[in-house]
Amino acid sequence: MLRMLLAVFITSVAGFGSTPAEAPDTKAWVMSPFTHHLIKPLFTVTDWTTMAPLMEAIVEKTKEETGVMYYGWTVNSESDAAHLYCREGYSSGAAVNAHLANVGDFLTQMLGCCAQLLELELHATTDQLEVIKPSWDALGPTYWYHLLGFSHLQPSMEDGPYDFVTIQPTFTVVDWEGAKAWLEPFVDATWSEEGVLYYGWDVLEGETKFFCNEAYVDADAVLAHMANVGGMLGDMLASGVATLDRVHFSGPEAEIAKLKESPVTGIDSGLNAEYFTTTAPSLTGDAAIDGFIRYTVDK
Repeated sequence: MLRMLLAVFITSVAGFGSTPAEAPDTKAWVMSPFTHHLIKPLFTVTDWTTMAPLMEAIVEKTKEETGVMYYGWTVNSESDAAHLYCREGYSSGAAVNAHLANVGDFLTQMLGCCAQLLELELHATTDQLEVIKPSWDALGPTYWYHLLGFSHLQPSMEDGPYDFVTIQPTFTVVDWEGAKAWLEPFVDATWSEEGVLYYGWDVLEGETKFFCNEAYVDADAVLAHMANVGGMLGDMLASGVATLDRVHFSGPEAEIAKLKESPVTGIDSGLNAEYFTTTAPSLTGDAAIDGFIRYTVDK
């Protein structure tokens, strides 16, 4: 897999060496810190007929909250178990806790009738993780702290279309100090991209895994990003400081179709990718599961 990955990335991009690139003297991105907080639940659904209206009801219930920045479902209808992933971001740890209090009964109902929770991750700044943990510990999540990054999102009270595209690669650490040295150059390189919404690195407590938290306006922006940093990614993996576990791509069906067709992000890219779409009528019928955003883009 690594050989295929390197071949794709290195032929796509030139100019990156086998060591992290030098950071520019002025880091404009530090003025736009990545400070919104994420809940990352992944489910397997056992009964879509019952599940779909619950998903729609949860979207509507979440609209009552004041601290939500985006919320909605994405579905991998091609996986053997039809995985379901909720993309959700909040303005504070208190807003993360308020969401659990608001929809916790729905979650209990889901898990009792038609879904299994495979993974639950909480991603936040270190201070807000301490706010979050007392409310969430009983659910057994993993906690990830924001290390560095930037966001162009500003909270808004107006609902917008849930049409952005996310990349979510997860890595296993081999050498944490070595791996950490690569992360800031990725942020430096991504800051100037036209189509990026947010980008940053989160680290599992204990430093055994790390994760890139990134979103783009559409598939073309994703592919531009891969062209920009793909060579660096190939070099980082070749250095042996980390291994790539998987990549999740999520977004509107038309945008995900573009990514699946690309040799850089597609099924044959060697990324161990899973693709999630914001609609899945073959499973959810007419249920409105695709969610909403409450942010403006400041760039």
